[in-house]
Amino acid sequence: MVSQEFVEIRIEEIVFGGWGLGRCKGKIWFVPYVLQGELIVAEAAEEKKDYVIGKLLKVVEENPARIIPPCQWYQLCGGCVYQHIPYEMQVALKTRQVEEIIKKIAKIDGIKIRRVVPSPKHYGYRNRVTVHIRDGKVGFFSKDRPKRVISVTSCLLADEEVNNKLWELCLRRRLRNGHQTLWNSRHKAYSGFRQVNDEVAEILRSSVTSELEAGGEVLLDAYCGCGFLSEKAASKFKEVYGIDWNARAIAAAKLLEIPNCNWIVGNVDEEIPKLKPYIKNRNAFLLLDPPESGLSKSVVKEILEMNFVKIIYVSCNPATFSRDLVRLSINWQLESVEIFDMFPQTAEIELVGFLTKR
Repeated sequence: MVSQEFVEIRIEEIVFGGWGLGRCKGKIWFVPYVLQGELIVAEAAEEKKDYVIGKLLKVVEENPARIIPPCQWYQLCGGCVYQHIPYEMQVALKTRQVEEIIKKIAKIDGIKIRRVVPSPKHYGYRNRVTVHIRDGKVGFFSKDRPKRVISVTSCLLADEEVNNKLWELCLRRRLRNGHQTLWNSRHKAYSGFRQVNDEVAEILRSSVTSELEAGGEVLLDAYCGCGFLSEKAASKFKEVYGIDWNARAIAAAKLLEIPNCNWIVGNVDEEIPKLKPYIKNRNAFLLLDPPESGLSKSVVKEILEMNFVKIIYVSCNPATFSRDLVRLSINWQLESVEIFDMFPQTAEIELVGFLTKR
C-alpha cells in the first residue's frame, strides 16, 4: 500500500540508475531528478520492506549546480534522468558510481581507472531511437507509468536525420500499435546491436583494438553483434571467431568480408564448447560484450576451463560486470578499467575491463 504522506528528505548521494538516496523514518528513499545535498519534498510512489521509491514534488533547497533541463518532456519520458545536472558533473557521478559498485560487489578497492572518456556531443548523439506507437500516440514510455506512451515529436538525444524521421512518423495516419526503430542512413544496414553514439563508440573500439596484441593466433569475440569491435582487430590474428544469437547481425558482419573471420549464429553458452578444439593450446584472446544481464554461469565455467592470454570485457552494467569479476576471480583479476560516457543525460554507463591471469 502506498502512503500519500509528504516528507522532507535530504539527498545524501546519487546512486547508479540516477536515483537520489535519502533517509526518512528509518527507511531509505530513492528519488529521481535530484542532486546531492538538496532538501526535497517527496511522496511515496512505491513502498517496499526496506526502502521507498519516491516521487519528487518540490526542491526546497537546491544544489547551486542545478541547471534548467532543455527538454519539454523531461520527467515525463522515461529516458533522461540527468538533464538537470551539468555535463561535467554527470561524468564525475558515473565514474564514482563505477568505483563504488565494483568495490561493493567485487570487493576491489582502489581500482585503476586508465581514463574516463566524455562524449563529444552532449545532445544529438543518437544514431537511432526506438519509439512506441499506441492508440495513435507516437513516443516513449512514461517514467511513472511504464505502459503509457508519452507523445513526442522530437528527441534532443537523437541526431537531426533521426528526428526528421520521427516527425514524419508522427504525421502519418492509421498507425498500428507496436514499436519502430528509426535509424539514420549511415546505419540502416545494421540490423543487430550497435552502439548508439558513433563518436564514443569509435574511441572505445580503438581502445579495445590497441589492447589486442599483434601476433595473437585466435580472437574469440563473444556477443559480437555486427562485428563492430573485431572488425579493426582482425588483422592482428590468424583466425577470428564471432558468436551472436542474432542471425541478421551475423549477416551484417559477413558483409564486412574479412577473410579470417568466422561468424557463427548461436547462443554463446552452446557455441563456446564447440570451439574448444580450435582454441586449446593456442595464443588466444577473449573479447566479451554481453547484454546487460552479463555472463551466464555456464559461459563463466567455459572461460575458466580455457587458457586465454587476456580477457577484455565491455559492459553496460557495472553491477553484473562486478558479479562476473567475482565468478572469474579463480583465474582472472581486474587489471584496469576505462569508462566511456556513451549515453549523456541518461544514467547508463559503458565501461571496458581489462582482465589478466592470476
